[in-house]
Amino acid sequence: MEETILANLIENEKFTRKVIPYLTEELFTEESERILFGIINEHVEKYNALPSKEVLHIELGNQDGISDIAFTDTQNLIRGLETDDSSKLDWLLDNTEKFIQDRSLHNAIRQSIRILDAEGEHTKAAIPELLQEALGISFDTQVGHDILVDTKDRFDTYHLKQNRLRFNLDYLNRITNGGLPTKTLSCIMAGCVHPDTKVKIRYLEKP
Repeated sequence: MEETILANLIENEKFTRKVIPYLTEELFTEESERILFGIINEHVEKYNALPSKEVLHIELGNQDGISDIAFTDTQNLIRGLETDDSSKLDWLLDNTEKFIQDRSLHNAIRQSIRILDAEGEHTKAAIPELLQEALGISFDTQVGHDILVDTKDRFDTYHLKQNRLRFNLDYLNRITNGGLPTKTLSCIMAGCVHPDTKVKIRYLEKP
């Protein structure tokens, strides 16, 4: 899977834009893979474009502190990168997400063990956060509905019967159709009023 990810990072722009924010060098087990990903990531950040194999070979030659074995292995890795045109983007994203989740959890557990063995700079209190971050990785960043694209989902949401938590203010109950749905995070906002207007605002707070 590592080579499939690296190959698509230099061939598939949609794939690269989607997954590269979630990838780190620590997710790759082989030194050559970590070196190559570092070169690809740096090129994308600097030039906002995908590097070719020729560019990768040149950038590899500019790297300092790489052993001869690692240099040769990385060269061979670059030469062998090939994408499968039959692989669908959805399949690539699903399997890359699973790879990142599994490898991140693996790394978090290993780091937790080192913490328990009194190694590293973190304390035991950092272990829950490490595991939570690893388990929380997801490519799904969608929040809410697109007003034009997700018309069916919005219709279903409007007609979904839910348990609601009522406000102590009748007006808020009216505009929220009976209160806020349970197990949801909601933010109530209002527009600003220009100081020259004569509209008075009352701030009501209840525990």
